[in-house]
Amino acid sequence: MFSTFPVTLPDDNWLALKYDHLSRLIEETDPLGRKITYKHHLATTLVTQTTFPDGSTWKARYDSRGNLLVETDALGNKTEYLNSEDGLPHTIIDATYKSKYLWWNSLAQVVHFQDCSGKDTYYRYD
Repeated sequence: MFSTFPVTLPDDNWLALKYDHLSRLIEETDPLGRKITYKHHLATTLVTQTTFPDGSTWKARYDSRGNLLVETDALGNKTEYLNSEDGLPHTIIDATYKSKYLWWNSLAQVVHFQDCSGKDTYYRYD
């Protein structure tokens, strides 16, 4: 059983949003009839594939705990996520094999980020 709901946008255009029997968004249709479709991982809300109106797709793969492991864009470029025991990513390896690094505090907030060029950004929280 599927349910479709119209949503009116601020400019008076609309989107039609289609949901599956688990209340997961599976399709968006814009005023021109262009559709974006979503596939989900088993009975979860995790999106494993998004197909755009031009036919291109974005894919994602997760571990058994629902942590993102790999994203693949429409051109086949992969981004890999290496996660700690707590499921938070500590290393992100992009399609050019360059790495970004993240450090987290005990509240799962990023406290230090290092980009592919080695530039460091530090975060503090109130």
